[in-house]
Amino acid sequence: MELKDIVSISGKPGLYNIVGRRKNGLIVESIDKAKKRMPTNLTQKVSVLGDISIYTIEAEEKLAQVFKEVKKQVAAGLELPASGASKDDLGAFMGKVLNNYDTDRVYPSDIKKLIQWYMILDEYADMDKLVEEKKEEKEDSKSDSKAKTSSTKKPTAKKSAPKVKAPNSRAAGAKKSTVIKASGRGK
Repeated sequence: MELKDIVSISGKPGLYNIVGRRKNGLIVESIDKAKKRMPTNLTQKVSVLGDISIYTIEAEEKLAQVFKEVKKQVAAGLELPASGASKDDLGAFMGKVLNNYDTDRVYPSDIKKLIQWYMILDEYADMDKLVEEKKEEKEDSKSDSKAKTSSTKKPTAKKSAPKVKAPNSRAAGAKKSTVIKASGRGK
């Protein structure tokens, strides 16, 4: 399981693992003891955790990196704020985890959601595997992009002969044939 396989669905509590795809949505399984499967539809907002970033003053920080830092800080003795924590407590926690986070664009509700997601993933998933960066994939993607740029040639289009219209048989003097269909009734 990777962060790109884990989603949050608006209006539904918790996190879900993608187990299948269908043409009008996803099939997801809850990340908890119940392992309940359900389909999503096009009207539900589905957010992939691998695509989520936290605003910083300079740029954005990927959620995987933030989870990695939270894990490191918790191991060092930092306590996660309770669900009813004040705005100041949440801000202090986020300042310790990501000291250059943008206080104007990261709301207390976002920090609460970050903590909630971390607690779910820490309890039901292997957090080390979720947040570890795969160096092999990065190196492969770099070598693939170099190979693509060096071997990208536009294919030449085949030239086809111009289409010639066939002469209209009526214009050539042919008579219209009439076909009589027998119904077979009343005879």
